[in-house]
Amino acid sequence: DVCDDGDGDGDESWDEEAEYDDAGRPYVPPASVSHGAKPTFAQNIDKNFIVPRRLEDKPYELIEAANDWHYAMMNDHPRNEFYKSALEGVITRESVVLEIG
Repeated sequence: DVCDDGDGDGDESWDEEAEYDDAGRPYVPPASVSHGAKPTFAQNIDKNFIVPRRLEDKPYELIEAANDWHYAMMNDHPRNEFYKSALEGVITRESVVLEIG
């Protein structure tokens, strides 16, 4: 499939494993296509808050989208109960678990 990178310059690429939205277009994360300068996370956060260095130069829009997704996932109680129940069925005291996020 040819993927439009959104910048209008005609240099679209071929991506066989792209994720697609409901309209069949490849998913493009927020702030990943630049249409001019985007404010950084550090620029949009009140100076009273500490911003980790790894996030300082990231687009504010991208961090907000990730936070919205993460907050929703962490508060999806039926989903979390499902995973807890599934893990309780296979993890024993002897198990070694690597949690990668």
